[in-house]
Amino acid sequence: MHPSYSETGFDDCAFLDYENMSNLYLYETGEYQCPSSYSYGPCARKHSILHFCLSGKGFLEINGNHYDISEGEGFLVPSGVSSYYEADADDPWAYIWFHVGGPLFHDVLHRSGLSADNPVFIPENVEDTPIRAYHMINTHRDSELFCIGELMLLCDYLCRESVSRVNNDLDPKLAYVKKTIRFIQLHYNSPDLTVEGLAAACGINRSYLSRLFKDATGNSIHEYITTTRMRKAASLLKKKNTTVQDIAVTVGFSDIFTFSKAFKKYYGLSPKEYIKDEQ
Repeated sequence: MHPSYSETGFDDCAFLDYENMSNLYLYETGEYQCPSSYSYGPCARKHSILHFCLSGKGFLEINGNHYDISEGEGFLVPSGVSSYYEADADDPWAYIWFHVGGPLFHDVLHRSGLSADNPVFIPENVEDTPIRAYHMINTHRDSELFCIGELMLLCDYLCRESVSRVNNDLDPKLAYVKKTIRFIQLHYNSPDLTVEGLAAACGINRSYLSRLFKDATGNSIHEYITTTRMRKAASLLKKKNTTVQDIAVTVGFSDIFTFSKAFKKYYGLSPKEYIKDEQ
């Protein structure tokens, strides 16, 4: 059964900030039954947003282009890109949205053919996957793994049904990026993990791999290694049954001083301050 839309025209939002257990991040979900000619923007957003039109129609303006969108379709608002969208005056849309991010999401956009230059999702076969994912996520919003699983099913729908989808299995360049991400996930606990070592594992030049990774994910390899280590460390600190020294070693640091300095730079708190803040 579909969740009811707001009769008052107000947003219904769930702020989730799930980015600890996957390369696919989910920050927020919401729904809106827009009033006539309701508009948003122009502005740029911190995270990318997927909208799915459940009824009615409206339009999106991005990068100087105008796109009409109707029931069953969706649209992407990429992070950092200014956009404006408006509900139709006579048949205003109702939509749901998902604020998403992460390295895997860049791969999803590539596979589905969605970008700032091609932001409209037109499915070959309309499914109830978006509204189902929205409903299931909001029903189980306290379970990060469950919510990310539903988001993955939604991303699978984009990749399977988008009329703009890429037909080849995987761009060879993205294969290097995926291999790098998998290697980091397996070896983030090694103090010897380096960009040079990753490039050697992929069998390509260091500079070339760094450029591919940056283009695909928006982050440098070093930034991704740091993010992986810091999020794992934060997760361990929350459990309160492991010493900071042991956590430092677990996430790939040879000494507690270097770990504490990196942790404070990333979170703005020392490990001990972070533990107190979580209490």
